[in-house]
Amino acid sequence: MQIIFRKQRSLGSRPDLRGSSVKDRGKTMSTWFRDDANPQLLMEAKQIAWEFLERSGEIDDPGEINQFLTGKIEHMIGQGQRNRLALSNRAIAAFREYRRARTIEHTLITR
Repeated sequence: MQIIFRKQRSLGSRPDLRGSSVKDRGKTMSTWFRDDANPQLLMEAKQIAWEFLERSGEIDDPGEINQFLTGKIEHMIGQGQRNRLALSNRAIAAFREYRRARTIEHTLITR
């Protein structure tokens, strides 16, 4: 078994995109969970997903869907995704899977 050590980056340097810690305003945090995302990105991605789901007639509970889309898109932004179409498409796919699982669960409970 071979162990490989990475050279540690200096605290004032730019973030390492592989998930190492960086120095930002006196705090050390992981680059995967940085909170520097543009809020407009979240709004645009959520709007694209919302409009698609609305046109396809898949919105049954607006509050629940809004919360679901916001949570999924924020999570993906936190992981580093910045493409609004990828964010919205993945949120739509996740919602459809969630809705399918919810429907199956509801069917099993009412039997």
